[in-house]
Amino acid sequence: MKTILSIILLSLISITASAQHTGNGGLYFHIVDEDETQAFNNFYNANPTSTFNERGELINPNIVSSDVIIFGVYDMDKQNNNDQGNPDFVAIRTGIRLDRSFIKNVQVDKHMMSGDPIVTFILSPEGGEMFFNHTQRNVGRSMAIVFENRVRLIARIIAPIREAVMIEGFDEEESNRIARLLRGGP
Repeated sequence: MKTILSIILLSLISITASAQHTGNGGLYFHIVDEDETQAFNNFYNANPTSTFNERGELINPNIVSSDVIIFGVYDMDKQNNNDQGNPDFVAIRTGIRLDRSFIKNVQVDKHMMSGDPIVTFILSPEGGEMFFNHTQRNVGRSMAIVFENRVRLIARIIAPIREAVMIEGFDEEESNRIARLLRGGP
């Protein structure tokens, strides 16, 4: 069973979610290409041993468009149980990076109902505008949220988000690591 995750705009506009981008030092938000994702997963399921080389690179990069990056989807249940099974993959395109220069405030709290950890961050005017433009252009599409070079969350954008974001679905340690990273720490 995949962990169910969600992102919620503090004004109660939400992105519903189901549960790897390059670089560290921020959260990356990429648009998922649903058609490329389906085609790649079909290809992989038919060719599991001849898709990637020993370094995890595509043997034939022409099986996806040149502007697409393929990532495995992080599944906390599989990771915790050491049950690798057949991985799911996602094809991602255009993205933005939010680092501490775009963040005004970050905190880790507990969800009022569940008690689970949540990371809340308030964007700067520049970060808010960038995030708003990115989410506004892609309403109705899925967005992959990448942390520590892994897709950690895939969420459907149902409304543009401008200034305040709440992320839930990470454990306490990961929530604190995300908060430290967004504050500019290791």
